[in-house]
Amino acid sequence: MAISANPADPKRSRAVLIGVGDYKDPELSALPAVRNNLEDLASALKDPGLWGLPEEHCVLLPDPIESSEVAAVLDETAREAEDTFLVYFAGHGLVDGPSGELVLATRGTQRSRPRYTGTPYDWVREIVGRSRAQRRVTILDCCFSGRAAQAMADPSSVVIGQIDIEGAYVLASSPANSLSIAPLDARNTAFTGGLLQVMRDGVADGPPHLTLDDLYQHTLLSMVRAGRPTPTKLGNDMIGDLPLVRNAWTGLRRLLAGRRRPPAGERPPAGLHAGVRLAVSVVRSALGPTGMDAPTALDRATGDGAPLRQDHGVDLVRRTMTAMRRDFGDGSATAAVIMGELIDGVERCLESGADSDSVTAGIERDTAVALRELGALALPGRGPERTGRAVATALGDDETAALVVTAAEQAGASNVEVVHARAESTPRTPDGDAASRPSAAELTVVGRLALDTRIVAPNATSGPLTLHDPYVLVSPDGKTNGTDLVRFARRAGGPLLIVAPRISIFDVRSLLRAFADSVVVVRPVDSGFDWNALDARVGSRLVPGQTLGKAARALITADTTTVIGLTGDPRPESGRVQVRVSGPPNGVEEHMAVRALAIVRAVTGSGTVPGGGTALYRAARALPHDGSLLKGALGAPLRQLVRNAGHDAAAVCASLDDGLGRGPAEGFDVTTGRLTDLEQAGVLDSLAMARGAVEHAVAMALRYVELTCPARDAPQ
Repeated sequence: MAISANPADPKRSRAVLIGVGDYKDPELSALPAVRNNLEDLASALKDPGLWGLPEEHCVLLPDPIESSEVAAVLDETAREAEDTFLVYFAGHGLVDGPSGELVLATRGTQRSRPRYTGTPYDWVREIVGRSRAQRRVTILDCCFSGRAAQAMADPSSVVIGQIDIEGAYVLASSPANSLSIAPLDARNTAFTGGLLQVMRDGVADGPPHLTLDDLYQHTLLSMVRAGRPTPTKLGNDMIGDLPLVRNAWTGLRRLLAGRRRPPAGERPPAGLHAGVRLAVSVVRSALGPTGMDAPTALDRATGDGAPLRQDHGVDLVRRTMTAMRRDFGDGSATAAVIMGELIDGVERCLESGADSDSVTAGIERDTAVALRELGALALPGRGPERTGRAVATALGDDETAALVVTAAEQAGASNVEVVHARAESTPRTPDGDAASRPSAAELTVVGRLALDTRIVAPNATSGPLTLHDPYVLVSPDGKTNGTDLVRFARRAGGPLLIVAPRISIFDVRSLLRAFADSVVVVRPVDSGFDWNALDARVGSRLVPGQTLGKAARALITADTTTVIGLTGDPRPESGRVQVRVSGPPNGVEEHMAVRALAIVRAVTGSGTVPGGGTALYRAARALPHDGSLLKGALGAPLRQLVRNAGHDAAAVCASLDDGLGRGPAEGFDVTTGRLTDLEQAGVLDSLAMARGAVEHAVAMALRYVELTCPARDAPQ
């Protein structure tokens, strides 16, 4: 699909804003700020000074009770959108324990039974992915409370594997962190409030229109500087770079907006700078091919009885590393080293009497330059080999990681997810020898069948209907083996979906008595429909003389039927591919697969740059003045990599400076100890990771300024 680079046309766009703040289940806490979210976001989208979305094109859905209500509105609106289709959800997000399925809670959702009482995210994903709109945007302001975040393995990344949508841009508030989603003293939830602030205030000295990436980057800064959970994004950079809303910034708006700072006189956490320096010193030694995992090293150094205590400075480093590992699968140590170097520079400037606002403004200005330069350093061309090399650069030659790359080749990166196979396996530790570790993962196809249909029965329903764990019966002549089907239903139970051109009402009634859960009949609308192909897709013969198969879910709307998880469907292109990992839950195999998938998505969405810290080093050279704090910080990862490999950093940097003109991928390969073409050597990083390392390091450095400056200025 060709995508226009012009600003989004509000007349050809649609938005659906869903918010659930009131729940029948007492185990789901009320979120009163959610209703304000809907009103305020709708007001911003309809503001002629920002986007100007017509009133009738912005649909608000407050406190829907059933999932069918959500699916119906989404399905109808998706078909109307031509330029941009934006879907927003605020409320509780749950993860079904047995299936690992992500569910968006409606008002009638029961926490103990999310899968059967809430809105499966699969349906949102399906409807958004099916829209013909050029820009498709999904914004989730919810916590995924079924997954408890752990310091570095971060199983919430498995949830990230479910929310990605091919050809769309997904912005999520906090994939695993249920804290501070709705501050009690605020009008809006934390993430939506930050997003609205960026939209209303704009970006100083920014472009006339803000792109999706602009909104993400500045919301990230706002959230981190305020000490809120770190948002994440998924999406192809081509979509992220497209202009969406007008930049509302003016000098007056900036003046009125002010800077968010802790109250004057509040003291910063004791030992803040010392904690950052100590944590970064641990991480530095793990940067590069040292055989150490930096987050694991930090965990060990800050564990019970360890010499490095759990203080606020350590937490700043840990948060940076967790966000990098979650979003990009790599670069956690790189971002921490940049952050440490930058905070050291900030501390020197502030101690010498520099104005904190000037320091902050200089860092923000240089960040914009560095991010543009990194984009210019992207290597031409993409493909499976380049993706595989980026994964190998980060994780080594690991069989589980290679399996994830294979899955992405088969089905596309956004159609791969990692699930735990719950099989017995010998426990392994994260610091084991990855090269000698046998693979404990396999690929499983989760088929997806999409048909243009009309609902035949129940005849009073126009949809949408949701069936969980349905049986699927294909009957080209409309006949059913009633006796055997009824006997099977009494034994198996569950709902039944029948695909047939017609069917006897008497057969439907007899089957309804047997399949007590539900019976739905649909007919294909295409007169030339290939019944043989459908028969082959369903495949199973659970009842003699009938094509009867099992599926995971079915969504039936007025115009379409989508079946997910058909057993035996052999074609990856028909749906999603699961990388099923055995071993202990959240063990090393799952950890490796999740990281590999994050890297694959980052490479697929953004492309690659020369690895080994080279791209960051080159971006630093583009900064306009030697006094730039960011300039020295961006060169720190390369220098540390060289030192860790046993080489002279000063000599290598001098050689690299002399050789920068020899090629766009010229850099230092620490494994060979030579300057070489890193593209040919296969030493590659994702552009998204390099940009993310800068964004997250800068965001945390500005958070450091927020925490320290009021105490410096307070009267003694």
